[in-house]
Amino acid sequence: MNYDSITNDHEYEAALKKLSPIFDADPESTEGKEAGHLVNLISEYEKTHYPLSEIEVKNHTSNNSI
Repeated sequence: MNYDSITNDHEYEAALKKLSPIFDADPESTEGKEAGHLVNLISEYEKTHYPLSEIEVKNHTSNNSI
């Protein structure tokens, strides 16, 4: 998987599937670097296609405060 961006739900689902087994890889390893790249691509796609409302962000932030 060599994406510069994720452009549709099919690519998004493929990226999530690819990320799952390598998520905990050593960040300096090849798999770890790929995982970091996938996390960035997935995050950008989610910001555009699955944005959180301001209320959801505030609720999430306040629920995770210590």
